[in-house]
Amino acid sequence: METPKEFEILIRQKIPIVSSFLYGLMIFLFVFLFIFYVVMYPATNSKSSSEMQTAYYILIVPNSFKVLSSFSFIGLLIVVPLYYRSRLHKPAILLFEEKSVLITGKKISIDIPKRHIKTVYCNDLKNAFGEPKEKLQVVIRQNTHKNTTFRLKHYEQGGELIDVLSTLENVEIVGYQNEMLGDHQEDE
Repeated sequence: METPKEFEILIRQKIPIVSSFLYGLMIFLFVFLFIFYVVMYPATNSKSSSEMQTAYYILIVPNSFKVLSSFSFIGLLIVVPLYYRSRLHKPAILLFEEKSVLITGKKISIDIPKRHIKTVYCNDLKNAFGEPKEKLQVVIRQNTHKNTTFRLKHYEQGGELIDVLSTLENVEIVGYQNEMLGDHQEDE
């Protein structure tokens, strides 16, 4: 019997209360800025000059609305980076055993039976300019449409990981272009 293959990974997990609060706050600030956009739409949509748009802003938009929209914009500049930082990448070990795939780490224990794995998505992540980041993101989708997303810690092991994944029976391995948003959610 051969030894199970293991890989070092980084799995994304949320800080439950903090990330939920920041997400709600971010949505609230976006909604307020959208309302501000709707109020300013008549001035920006018409072919009026910038002086007329400024006059519309000064005369029509209430002062309290101007202040709140400024706070919303500044708040978004602060909250968006905090929200993405609150979704941590924790180190873990991906272990391929005979009947299951295990992900173990500090306060992480995920057991995915191989017979439940439907599709495995692999993506070579790219930055905003389309240049490779040398990070391999993997999403394991189970029959229950539950996704487990992680990144390979050592990029050079990507080919070896894909070789091991290709040995799984009745599992489709798919590549995709954009980063897939899928967070691990623990069973309740």
